[in-house]
Amino acid sequence: MSTLIETLACLSTTHLTRGTCQRLSSGELGFYANEYGAFVWINQNHPLDMLPKDLRKVYEWAIGQKLDWLKFDPDGQVVPELPVCDWEGAMDWEECRSVTDDPAVSEALQTFSADPTEDNSVFVVQSIARALEVRRAAQ
Repeated sequence: MSTLIETLACLSTTHLTRGTCQRLSSGELGFYANEYGAFVWINQNHPLDMLPKDLRKVYEWAIGQKLDWLKFDPDGQVVPELPVCDWEGAMDWEECRSVTDDPAVSEALQTFSADPTEDNSVFVVQSIARALEVRRAAQ
């Protein structure tokens, strides 16, 4: 007889970067988006190296807790043993993507393309965007 009850933890979206939340909400990462965040099915056979680093940490925690589902919601629970991301002043995913329209930025990002699953791209794009702003202001 199969079990009809599955376990779910509702976690705060602050455990994820803004970019990962936007990718979850858009369905880009292959999970179940909703208007507030996403539902993530915890499949122990899921290739974790395909997840952004922040989501991977929460996913690994969920496996350790023997959860079946995670629900990410702005009003969800903050778990003390999980990292919390600071969204204040952070660029959102679309802003980061728009920066890559600049050929100089696109070329610079090729340096970081060896490990796209680490989700350092948001930080990298922010850094490059700041550098470009400084360069343009100096011209």
